[in-house]
Order: sequence, then structure tokens, then C-alpha cells
Amino acid sequence: MKPRKAAKIAVIGAGMAGLTAAQKLLANGAQVTLIEKSHGPGGRASTVERDHFYLNQGPHALYKGGAAYGILNQLNITPAGAIPAPKRSLAIFQGDLLDLPLDAASTMATKLLSITDKIEWGFLMGNLAKSNLNSLQNVSLSQWLQSTVKSERVQELFTAMVRLSTYCNNPQKISAAAAIQQLLLAQQEGVLYLDHGWQSLVDSMLQLIRHQAQESQEDQDGQERKTRLSEIYGAEVTAIVPCKNEPGLNQSLGQLEITINGSWQNFDAVILAIPPKQVSKLLSLDAGATSLAATLDNILPSHAACLDVCLRKLTNNENTFALGIDQPLYYSVHSTTAKLAEDNHALIHLAVYLPEGEKGSEKHEHLLLELLDKMQPGWQEELVYKRFLPNMTASFGTPLAADNGANGLSNVTLPVVNLPDQVFVCGDWVGRGHLLVDAAMSSAVAAAEAAIARARQRAYAATNAT
Repeated sequence: MKPRKAAKIAVIGAGMAGLTAAQKLLANGAQVTLIEKSHGPGGRASTVERDHFYLNQGPHALYKGGAAYGILNQLNITPAGAIPAPKRSLAIFQGDLLDLPLDAASTMATKLLSITDKIEWGFLMGNLAKSNLNSLQNVSLSQWLQSTVKSERVQELFTAMVRLSTYCNNPQKISAAAAIQQLLLAQQEGVLYLDHGWQSLVDSMLQLIRHQAQESQEDQDGQERKTRLSEIYGAEVTAIVPCKNEPGLNQSLGQLEITINGSWQNFDAVILAIPPKQVSKLLSLDAGATSLAATLDNILPSHAACLDVCLRKLTNNENTFALGIDQPLYYSVHSTTAKLAEDNHALIHLAVYLPEGEKGSEKHEHLLLELLDKMQPGWQEELVYKRFLPNMTASFGTPLAADNGANGLSNVTLPVVNLPDQVFVCGDWVGRGHLLVDAAMSSAVAAAEAAIARARQRAYAATNAT
């Protein structure tokens, strides 16, 4: 009996979703072509090394209780890093620095809340895990807070904590269930700041898939060694269409054709690990003609204006974390937790969580510099390097109450009319129940499993047909 031919599957996009999809495909015996427009893998998980500082693309945190951490553990990848434990967590309210109420002691001590507020805050957080999330999928965070919490200050504080855990500044539209679930995830398991940045995860995943791809297959001379992985970087993909009736193509498999750097290759399936608008453009979907195109083009992202600051040393060692309450601000010295700088230097991440439709600009940079002045007075004397990233994409999809908590698309199988069951998608804009990299990696696993299953069905049908 002839051995079953390996499914030939393309993965477009080499961020954490694409790498995860490639790993799952290879583990299931597929032949994988990994295609990336940049000159290396990683996407938003890539890290830049500058003057012995390791800079992520804005502030990043890995949720210990999340799907991504679980997937990495299954792959025997142990993320190196630590859980942040600042000496004092600060709330920024009306320009003042106050205690951020994260536990009983800080709640009692803070001047942010009145006595009545503290009682309501304690009751709210103490009962949060008892929330009926199924009934809150289609309720917005704002709606839920207004019906549940009397104190406006407590509403503001809870909204700020949701911004921190979801990277999303859209309480009017985000699903209350998704917001609460993510906040509980942060509280119960904590987050990790990663040593040497998120590039460490990218490198570990890449090493794993390259190892999995190797096949010990000798030719007649005993010399040949093949790999089931092809990596193409700096690639331009211009079209995905059904294969033409060319000689030598196995039409019974219903293969598709992908044009890469001007030349075509045929595949059994493709996984698109790219943003939704790029999916729509690549498939030449007309938003005015198809509901799928309109859906893809209207998936709602979250953005942040980020300021990364490298200092020789902190000028105030006490101020390592702060969260804006009446303004959507974030400040954290990641290098006090993870190995992100050498010789006790300091790496600080600051951000403004941008509301829907707002673009980052000089005013946001000025706001962040003012915050830095407050947290680290005289920091200019210790400056090594800083950079402002005005419009970082925190997530390409928001779990909307209007979509019953789905991040964008709820299914990894993309219903493209001329490519039935051959196009699959993954990313932080696909699925329900997970956010950020947890959504990206869990949907990648689901997309890879679906692509393998469909390729095997097609191969089986083709075999029976002949």
C-alpha cells in the first residue's frame, strides 16, 4: 500500500499565530510553506535589541492561566520570566498618585475611594468570579457596570482594570463577559514579563518547527535529507485562486494556487495568520458585494500609543507601576521583573490606550512624557534611548457585545465561495473566549486541525474516485 501523500499547506503570516499553526501542521505530518512579508518571523512578538536593552513592540504580558501558556507547556516550551510584584502600585487620578486598590491593604489605604466606595469595590471584586458570563456575552461593559455598580468612581476604577487586562479602551462595545473573564484571568494566575522579550518565544517556536520538519529520508546514495518546512521571508503574496487546469496538477484534490513573489505554487489548503483587512484584500473580496468582506473590514481593532524609555538607572526606585483612572494611561518598569536590560539599567513602557477611531499623535507623546516626569523626575539625565510608537495594534479584534462576545470571526473556516473549505484563518481576531495571544494561538491550533482534516477528506475522496 502506497504511503499517504503529505498534505501541502501554506501558512501566510509568521507571527505567533502562524508559527503555532505551522507547528501543529508539521506535528500532523503536513508539508508546510511558511510565508511572511517581513524579513523575519515574529510579527508583533518580535523584539528589538538596542544598546543592550530588549524592546518589545510596546508593553507585552503573557497570561499564566491563558491558552497560549498552556499550548507552550504542551510543546515543552517554558517561557522564562517572572510575575511583576511592584513595591507599590499607583493609581493616577486628577494628576495625583494614589494607592491602586489591588488587595485588602491597598484598598483600605487608598484615598482614591471613599468608605462607601471601598465597600462597593470589595463586594464587586469579591463576587466577580460568581458572575454568570453566559448571560453577559451580549451585554457591554458600560451597560453591565451601570446596572451593577452605583459609584461612578468604582465604575471608573473597574474600567481602568479592564483596559489593563484587555488592552482595549472601548467599554461601550466590549462584551462584559469577555472583560470580566480576562480580568479574572489576570487576578487568579497573574502575568509574566519575559526575559529578553517576546522574541524568546518566537525563537523557541521556530527552533521547534524546524526540528519537527526534518525527515531522515535517504536516497539511493544514502545522502539526501529532506525537510517538510519551507520558509519564505520578504514575500509578496498577490493572489489565492483555484488552480488552473494545468498539466500535472491534481485537479481531483481541488488544490488552490497562491502567487508568491510573482510565481505560483499549488497547495491543498491555506491558513491566513494575517489581519482581517489583509485577508479581505488578498482574496479580492468586494465589501460592496459580499457580506464576508463587510464582516472582515468591520472587525474592530484596539490600538495604543506607546513610549519605550531606556535609562541607565531609575531616578525613583519606588515608582515602578501606575495605572490611569480618569485617563487611559499605563506605566510600568518591566526591567525590574524580567531580564530586559543589562547592568541594572531600566526599561520603562508607557502607553495611552486609544479609544475607537483615535490616532496616536504628538499630544499623546507629550502626555506620556508628562507622566514620565512625574514618575521619574530628572530621567533625562539617565536617558540612553527612547522611541514613540503612535499607533501600535494591541489586538486586531475586539470581543463585541453586538457579536455575542466573538472577537471578529467565530469560526476558523473562511466561507470563500470559489475556495470551499480550503481557506482557514487564525489570529487574535478569531474565536471567542480568549483574547490577545491566547486567541491567536488557540485559533491557530483549531485552524491547523481543520485544515489537516479537510485535506485528508479531499485526499480520501480523490483516492476513492480513482
